[in-house]
Amino acid sequence: MKLFLSIFAFVLLGLNCANAASVIGSVNGKPITDSDITARTELMTRQGKTSTNNRKQAFQNIVDDYIKLDYASNYNVKPNDKDAESELKKMNLGDMTETMHSMALLAVRANIAWNVVMSRTIVPNIETTKADIDQERTE
Repeated sequence: MKLFLSIFAFVLLGLNCANAASVIGSVNGKPITDSDITARTELMTRQGKTSTNNRKQAFQNIVDDYIKLDYASNYNVKPNDKDAESELKKMNLGDMTETMHSMALLAVRANIAWNVVMSRTIVPNIETTKADIDQERTE
């Protein structure tokens, strides 16, 4: 019986360590796992974005997405599932694993939220004149 309990405890400890090891970082308490980064890297590849540092870029994109969504929540901007799914379908990314789908939705939600925040905060403060536009055209 002791042997069985020892093996059971060892297996449980091993499973917990394996899961803990896959968390690469977190943003405001939201974990970013190795699986998330792998899924985002695959999505980037499907979109034609290939480079030697895709994993680093994927990690940074996930961090940015969480920060954008958290910031947008300060303005009560929370993209709904229907809008995010609609935008995701337009991207034609093909069959996706559950993690890939989750990462794609995160990116779409962050993009929608960030565009709304920018249109509410930055765009109203931009002032241009016809002279400014004409000057840019000549340069």
